[in-house]
Amino acid sequence: DEKVDIWALGCLMYTLMTQKARNINYEIYAHPQGPAAFLQGLQSDMMAAGYSKCFTTLLCKLMAPAPEHRPSAEVALHDIADS
Repeated sequence: DEKVDIWALGCLMYTLMTQKARNINYEIYAHPQGPAAFLQGLQSDMMAAGYSKCFTTLLCKLMAPAPEHRPSAEVALHDIADS
């Protein structure tokens, strides 16, 4: 399924950007305030490291817990080009 590949791309990009290996599959659901708060924390950490809000927002979309909220590969590619 394309949406699983999009999830994996988001996890891979996060790992490459931060040079931190994390078990995002577990952490996103184990976060005390839920998946949205986990992703907000990731976005804040990446922005503090110097990445743009546009790029970190895209990354969070790639790692959306619900597959229907993830972009298609075509949309993700377009968004990457724009960020």
